[in-house]
Amino acid sequence: RRYRIGRDDLDELHSLVCLKLVSDRCGVLRKFEGRSGLPTYLTTVVTRVWLDLRIARGGKWRPSAAASRLGPAAVALERLLTVEGCSLAEASRI
Repeated sequence: RRYRIGRDDLDELHSLVCLKLVSDRCGVLRKFEGRSGLPTYLTTVVTRVWLDLRIARGGKWRPSAAASRLGPAAVALERLLTVEGCSLAEASRI
């Protein structure tokens, strides 16, 4: 609920979590040390799988310090140039 996952993404996440749980002969479950409750541990596993999926899809991007100092417009321009792959003319129009 926290990440407002759409139905298609939820199906994909379900598949990836099931794969993660049974891969390496249930290695994720064998790593459970009992320092927390099993539901808490599994919630963390599912969250990490979701975050890994998001990073794999869109990459991990942070604005440069210079763009952050210049404000939201500079951050938006930098995102368009680096992440979206727009040319400077396209980015400035946007």
